[in-house]
Amino acid sequence: MAEVQILKSDGSLVRPQKSASSGKFVAQYSYKAADMGEMLFIDGTVYSLGENFMPRITGRDGATDNIIDVGEKIVLTGDRIANLKDKDLKIEAYFSQANSIIEIEEEDIKVDENGKAKKIEKKLGTGLGAYSLIFRQQGSQNNIPVVIQHTYQSIVIVRGQLIVTGNITIFPNQGPVGTTVTITADTIESNVSVFLMKKGEDYQYTKQNMAPNDSISHSV
Repeated sequence: MAEVQILKSDGSLVRPQKSASSGKFVAQYSYKAADMGEMLFIDGTVYSLGENFMPRITGRDGATDNIIDVGEKIVLTGDRIANLKDKDLKIEAYFSQANSIIEIEEEDIKVDENGKAKKIEKKLGTGLGAYSLIFRQQGSQNNIPVVIQHTYQSIVIVRGQLIVTGNITIFPNQGPVGTTVTITADTIESNVSVFLMKKGEDYQYTKQNMAPNDSISHSV
């Protein structure tokens, strides 16, 4: 078994926890955010984790949740955004949903009055649902191919008007907090979100009112 250690910024070494999903040919490790460092040691060989140059998202401009409307720009703020413009670093940046990707182009990287790039502004088209943001760099270290990937899961949800056809039933239509509700329809899209709101209140399509989807199934 390989000896794996991470060098933290304070100079100390920590051993990440080996994941139960590791197998004969793949080893996976997990560690706390507080243990994050720049260098990874595998049997004494040093590998860079890219923490000093990979972009880092810290928030959103003028928003309290991660839901936007179709046609609205997602505006993300962060550190080291300018590194996406550095051709030598070769960092790929894109939004991902299922098998489709939307690349972040150079014109999507915005600079401030001091010429520093601190924002990403991007329209995600008409596709509804959750998108993840991925920063990815491929290279070679110690003559071994290395891929460094930072993934921000479901960083934004695009909402739009859902066109419903046929009959829809909701069961049960009342119950205590925590009740599982089943919605049945003649046709229902795979990538939908359900918002539950009190009767008589204004429509508020916010993350707080969005119900988690346990599963979506289709019959033929």
